[in-house]
Amino acid sequence: DVVGLQASGLLSRTDGNVRGGQTGFINIAHKVSGFQCGFINISDTLQGIPLGIINIARNGNVRLIAYGTSIAARNIGAQFLVNNWCSSISISNGYLHKEPYDDIALTTSFGYRFPLGRHGIVLDGASVIMQRGLKDYNDISHEVLKDNVLSSNQLRFYGDLQILKNLSLFAGGGVALTYNPNTTEKINRDHFDPMFMAGITLF
Repeated sequence: DVVGLQASGLLSRTDGNVRGGQTGFINIAHKVSGFQCGFINISDTLQGIPLGIINIARNGNVRLIAYGTSIAARNIGAQFLVNNWCSSISISNGYLHKEPYDDIALTTSFGYRFPLGRHGIVLDGASVIMQRGLKDYNDISHEVLKDNVLSSNQLRFYGDLQILKNLSLFAGGGVALTYNPNTTEKINRDHFDPMFMAGITLF
């Protein structure tokens, strides 16, 4: 058992219980009373806060998500719920500005789901890293590819409506701070934009 803090740069693991916290890129424990802080957090039971992106516990839930936003049209991934703390990771493409790019993006998020019966309201922060111009990867320089890396940090607020036992619909919006380093495009600076999102979850 661990009482206090177990810390590691890569893997923090115990087959017993943790009363306190674990930090590391990957955290694994039997029962946690406190917190786990890492990219991947795994436990049989977590009584506390999972500070990560992939949070898996038997007293939690993993849901498949598919959605669209005003930044990227097509997103698919997984959402993790533990003690109403909500995180997700998804792959996306379909940059919804005028430029017809072939692109791929990684989106991660973390926030809290305020329960309203079987429904809920989610407030979270999300980060999007998008590489554009993939169809020309072998024909253009790495400097040009670097100029086509777009990043977006988002604050999102959306409603989660459970309509069937294993199906929910969600929709909402927020604000996005987007950075585009490509100086040949009109949008070539930090800028705030309103954003919108809608999709489904299966669990």
